[in-house]
Amino acid sequence: MGEKPGELGPEHWDRVLRRIQVTGGSTYIVSLPKEWVRRSNLSRGDYVELVLELDGSLRIRPAERRAEKPETSMTVSKDEPSEWVLREFISRYLAGYYTIRVFFEDNVAPYRRLFRVVIPDKLIGVEVVDESTRHLVAQCLVNVHELPLSTAIQRAYRIVYTMIYDALKVVSGELGAEMLDDIVERDDLVDKFYLYSVRQLNELLAGLISPSEIGLARLSDSLTYRIMVKNLERMGDHARRVAKSLKMLKKPVLEPNLGRVVVRLGEESLKLLEDSYKSFREGNTELAHRVIDEVNQRLPQLEGQALSFILDRNYTSRQITLLKTVVESLKRVAEYSADIAELAIDMSVHGGSGVG
Repeated sequence: MGEKPGELGPEHWDRVLRRIQVTGGSTYIVSLPKEWVRRSNLSRGDYVELVLELDGSLRIRPAERRAEKPETSMTVSKDEPSEWVLREFISRYLAGYYTIRVFFEDNVAPYRRLFRVVIPDKLIGVEVVDESTRHLVAQCLVNVHELPLSTAIQRAYRIVYTMIYDALKVVSGELGAEMLDDIVERDDLVDKFYLYSVRQLNELLAGLISPSEIGLARLSDSLTYRIMVKNLERMGDHARRVAKSLKMLKKPVLEPNLGRVVVRLGEESLKLLEDSYKSFREGNTELAHRVIDEVNQRLPQLEGQALSFILDRNYTSRQITLLKTVVESLKRVAEYSADIAELAIDMSVHGGSGVG
């Protein structure tokens, strides 16, 4: 049997054509596909919500969907490693579920600390709201209106920046070595904002929120933002490596000549990070190009100078490894800044700008 015009088969549900009609002389109407109405459990008299996106497109969804809080469940087998349980739980958090019910084949006691301390420490807004011997219920109590994507990304950026800034102050002797532990701990907060940002982007792709609600112009921008926040998360990892390596050196205040070169490399990386973030936020392609050129032209020289100082001194093999890790990580921060600058250029092609 052939399909009627506008009545497409299941394999074509993602694209349905409808002709605009006029009723009453001034009201424009478009009919809804019957299959979509059935799948959405709608009937005559029900309401749908129309959302005008920043790119001019129109999103249609059941009016009740905004009030829905998607739920899921998981079962933890006896003697299952806590690392597995943590990964399974985080995957459900990232998928955008608001309520996660956890059932245990045995009692909850072995995992009590995991859900009381570890998970809330890694995920923003997750709290255990109900619990018994064999199950517990966790909910995500923060939403896009309280902590939008733009704010989460901005906070992650600021934390990464200050992590590197403070590490350089330790190298120069302006801050004490005790600051290094604090820098390492701050990476956990970067990870929390990263996971929370990914959660929002997944909610967007699932149709639970619209691009305009989190400040995006188009649904297609979600991939760009996903790469952006991942770059920040990786920078946080490298800032953490710098702090851990300096701590393992026992004497994080470096020999004057080497210290000056390392600080110069770090300051250059910080400036590139600042400029790349600004170019992404403002859609400044000229600044983005300058960041990329600087990474390609200036950074190799600074890295080479630092490595020469390291290899020319009487350091032990362990000290050389740790110092090279510091230099390599600072260089990687600059390279990720170039990646962010490239994203700014890509965004400008589509007429968009980055975070607010």
